[in-house]
Amino acid sequence: MNETIKDLATRIRKEMTTLCNQVIEYSKTDDFPNADKDLDIALDMLNNGIYNVVVCGEVKKGKSSFINAIIGKDILPVDTRVATSQAFRIINSDTESYYLVYTDGTKEPVGREDLDRYGSQARIDKDGEPITFDKIVDYMEIHTPIPFLPKSIVLVDTPGLGALYANHAVVTERHLAKASAVVFILDPSNPITEPEIAYLEKITDITSNVMIVMTKQDNYDGNYIKTQIRRNTEILTEKGIAEKLSNTQINILPMSSALLKDVSDTDSYDKEERELFYDISSFENVKKELLNMLEATIALSKNVFAYNAVNAYNNKVMAEVAERDKILRSPNEANALSVQKQQIKADFQSKWGPNGKEQKSIINDVNAIVNAFSTKAMALFNPGTDIYNKLMQEIDSLNDYDETKTYAELFPKKIMTEYMQAWQGLNEECFSKIVKLISNAREQMTIDRNGDTANLMDTLPPFSIPKRKFLDVFNDTKAGWLTLFFAANVVGLSLTIFALPIAAVIGWFTGNAARTNRMKMELKSYLNSNLSSLRNQVLSNPINKDDKLSKSLFEDSKEKHLKQAQNLLSNIYNEQLDITQKEVNRINEQITLLNTQRAALITRQEAIKEKWDPAYTKLKELRNTLSKLENLIRTNKA
Repeated sequence: MNETIKDLATRIRKEMTTLCNQVIEYSKTDDFPNADKDLDIALDMLNNGIYNVVVCGEVKKGKSSFINAIIGKDILPVDTRVATSQAFRIINSDTESYYLVYTDGTKEPVGREDLDRYGSQARIDKDGEPITFDKIVDYMEIHTPIPFLPKSIVLVDTPGLGALYANHAVVTERHLAKASAVVFILDPSNPITEPEIAYLEKITDITSNVMIVMTKQDNYDGNYIKTQIRRNTEILTEKGIAEKLSNTQINILPMSSALLKDVSDTDSYDKEERELFYDISSFENVKKELLNMLEATIALSKNVFAYNAVNAYNNKVMAEVAERDKILRSPNEANALSVQKQQIKADFQSKWGPNGKEQKSIINDVNAIVNAFSTKAMALFNPGTDIYNKLMQEIDSLNDYDETKTYAELFPKKIMTEYMQAWQGLNEECFSKIVKLISNAREQMTIDRNGDTANLMDTLPPFSIPKRKFLDVFNDTKAGWLTLFFAANVVGLSLTIFALPIAAVIGWFTGNAARTNRMKMELKSYLNSNLSSLRNQVLSNPINKDDKLSKSLFEDSKEKHLKQAQNLLSNIYNEQLDITQKEVNRINEQITLLNTQRAALITRQEAIKEKWDPAYTKLKELRNTLSKLENLIRTNKA
């Protein structure tokens, strides 16, 4: 019987997990080279079966409606204005439950009715920000059955891009960075915009598994929909987006979330009507393409990373075997190899050491990133920013005294949340740029450390699908590399803002309009005075009020960013240098033993080859199986 994509992928994963465990055990012995962290990361990834599918797009394109429709329930908040203010993680579960998850990692259960209260921007604009001072919501977690999706898939709904709410882009990008696949939502009202194209380019730098869905097809004529799809396809192809996708072609799928949602309404429609709605919703095509993409994502992504990690270690083993063969052939070749290794080590130290030009260059680039963070942080608390303008517009839009009074009661909490989320976003943006910079340096270090010795004999090539970058791997597992400080930097801050003296202005004027205008003036004055206070507390005032020499939160953050970068760069350099030094020591030790223990070295060399051969054979077999899986996926898509 022919294996399905799922069956084949599952078999590869089990066999790859066994091989990873075996190779890691070999790497702990004296006979084999030390392994770097990629093998441990690969094993963690194989054991972690979660795949994030992020749904994103510009504001009011129908993202939340799309997810509600495929779930078959109105769980996510939708509104004619801006709806989603938080990220929602929808976990495919047999039972239903809901949680608020905070930036410090804690979470608390909430009711279904609270999702709108905490996650709807329209509700927040009306009733005020419900989040408490001492905690910031990272995302909202929903557990609900989604029968047609694999259990390992987590759908992530994000706030719309291009809204007036500055923190929305921060929330979206934070979760987008962890995407295994992306569903990008368009609507037919206009051709795709330049900001949408720019965002698709950013998305395809994170993952090539991107599906484009055009919602709201029920609102337009069929010929109009076809024209818009054709125009958008031409635009995206011309911009080079197709080349960055896993299937190297633009395929925009139209559908109607409204009609699909009606399919689950058994009270209002009979079976025949619901079947008709399903057909004309065009969801069947979207479902097929989505499952194809998810099969490819689940089947290939982590298996390919694991293969490439094991194969990189295999290359090290092969290089060491070839080196030992050289040593055993003649003393001259052994001495030449020792000299070569010593030179590689010296060149590596000169280039990447504490005083090396490459490390200095990296530190300069890190300083530039931190300086950019500083500029944005200092501007954050100035009048005229997106957050400031948004709050001012909200105040201007208040219509009567009761509405203004309700808004005023929640205004302190709103200010604190808006600015602290933006502060967190600046820190995360700075951190991501630093990790990406240093991850690229790590790859180059590995190349420089290997020198020419990696080509001493034929080895297996890496699998053709691009392997994930270190930054992307970090999103799956910290692997002991880094320690995040953002939660500690944001949660539990001793920042304070002044109480809003609402009662002081009540009764000053007898007319509702006069009282409303007076209150709105008070709100604006309150915003400006507290903005200045927050600026001082973050940028100038010492964290420890009892220690006048302690740094401000701003200076402390800058210092931590620089220290994180320096520690990470130093750890990677020392790891690579240690590997090189061990290679030098091993070669010199074998040269020393060559005259007295030649026969024993030959016996040991043959034993190592014999021991490694099954792993090498299995790796070749897995490469062929991965190629079979890739072809099966492509055939299934055709």
